[in-house]
Amino acid sequence: MSVLPDIPAGTPTTPRVRLVTRTTLLTWFTFFSAMAGYYFIMSWTPRLLATAGLGTNQGLTGGILLNLGGIAGCLLYSWGASRANARWLLIVALGATALLIGVFALSMTHLNAALWTALLVGMIANGAMAGLYAVGPTLYPTAVRATGMGTAIGIGRLGAMLAPTISGLLLDRGWTPAHLYVLFSIPYVFAAVAMMGIGTREA
Repeated sequence: MSVLPDIPAGTPTTPRVRLVTRTTLLTWFTFFSAMAGYYFIMSWTPRLLATAGLGTNQGLTGGILLNLGGIAGCLLYSWGASRANARWLLIVALGATALLIGVFALSMTHLNAALWTALLVGMIANGAMAGLYAVGPTLYPTAVRATGMGTAIGIGRLGAMLAPTISGLLLDRGWTPAHLYVLFSIPYVFAAVAMMGIGTREA
């Protein structure tokens, strides 16, 4: 009969896994960039539509359409992710959001075009957010998955806090609503490129 050696209390029984890796840094950058763009859109669109000349009621309507589109976007992403590669679907959603924000910047002074584009932006941007939470866990080994996702979300929240603040400062300095939308389409481009540089890692 074999006798197992005594293992001192506190001795790790599994190999340590590094949390901070190239994949981790790219994931953090993706979360930061995507959340910065998302919270700019959701926080400022009603006011910026009104500032652009559509009026307060139309601005509020634009905000409502963003959220209605968001419901559809999350459902569509979940449906698509069950049939296609979730990471590449996320990359497409991030890139499409950047493109639609640019279109929105050009159309926001025309009521019908602005409202329809707001619906599409809400749909794709929320689909991309759903994709972050779906794909994120697959980027970490099981041993550090909870810590990795928690850290990524926390860093993403920094972008979420900074973006609306920076937007207000730029608006006070004379930036037009269209210029702000063009500016905040750039983080989505960065997020898509960063996600392309990441390989998935299953449990």
